[in-house]
Amino acid sequence: MELSDKDRESILTDLKETYDKVGDITAQKNKGTLTSIRGMTIAETAEALITYELGKARDRAGITANSNLADDNAGKIMATTGARGSALNVGQMAGALGQQSGTGKKIAYRL
Repeated sequence: MELSDKDRESILTDLKETYDKVGDITAQKNKGTLTSIRGMTIAETAEALITYELGKARDRAGITANSNLADDNAGKIMATTGARGSALNVGQMAGALGQQSGTGKKIAYRL
């Protein structure tokens, strides 16, 4: 996936801002100042907010990449024609983000 330096920098800046937001959520949770979402524990609220922020960053990376990739780029062709993948996948490739959740829940880390 080849992006211009400007687009890559834009995505990386956005990711840094998102990671800062995630850090703030984590700090609030650890300090006990995070307000829970109705029906969720503090831990579930933190996970939901983190997943939401990371998902938004992935989507913005996909939009930036899709709108600025050359029309003959293989990834863009596959995503826009529906042959394989989607803008979400382009966002994951461009933003260096993997799958953050499955069926609405954080993917468990297992060895």
